[in-house]
Amino acid sequence: MNESMQTVIVTGAKASKGDYEGKPYDSTTIYVQVPLDESTGTMSGFATIEYRWGKSDNYHRIRDNEFPFKAQVSFQTVSSGRASKVILTHVEPQ
Repeated sequence: MNESMQTVIVTGAKASKGDYEGKPYDSTTIYVQVPLDESTGTMSGFATIEYRWGKSDNYHRIRDNEFPFKAQVSFQTVSSGRASKVILTHVEPQ
C-alpha cells in the first residue's frame, strides 16, 4: 500500500449528497493549499487542490473548525490499471 501522511492547510470543505438522473451520489470534497512550482520563474504563491474524502458524513467531522486550518492527512495512490489517482484517506485537524 502506497500511503503517506503529511501536514497541510485545509482551506475549505464541501459535502454533496443526493440523486442526479436516478444515480445517487455521496461525497466530501476537501480543498488543500499547495505551493505553486516557483522553479519555472513564472509563478509564485499557492493554489488549492481538491481531493475527495469519502462520503458526505466526513464533512460533519470537520465543519466546526475555523477555516483555514492545519490538519494531519493521509493520502493513498490507487490505480485502475490504466491511470492512477491520489485519494485522501484521513483528515485530523490540529
